[in-house]
Amino acid sequence: MAAIHFGRGLQSVNILRNREEDNQRGVNFYPTGWTEKQMFSYARKNLDQAKTGIALISKKSFRFMVDIPLALAEATLQASSRGHPSSPAARYYRSLDKARSFNAKGAKYANYEEIS
Repeated sequence: MAAIHFGRGLQSVNILRNREEDNQRGVNFYPTGWTEKQMFSYARKNLDQAKTGIALISKKSFRFMVDIPLALAEATLQASSRGHPSSPAARYYRSLDKARSFNAKGAKYANYEEIS
């Protein structure tokens, strides 16, 4: 179930992040009748449920592949709720230094902190 929640969470964050641009193009990806508050709630709920499921996965597995997208999605959701939908990813990518410091197995990375 973590994968389903992760996918739904990421997709809803993208919908929220691109809302203004989609509106300008005459496109609406919100479910019929949903408010912005409901979209934020849905995104947060799914990311939280994904995070809970991901926490149960062994760190020796593929888990490292989901940590970065999850951190980016959460930062984007937080920034979108404050009216700044596009800024977090750029800050995170600078901070990640393109996911530097992978070990020989490619299973670990170091220090990814948001740059304010």
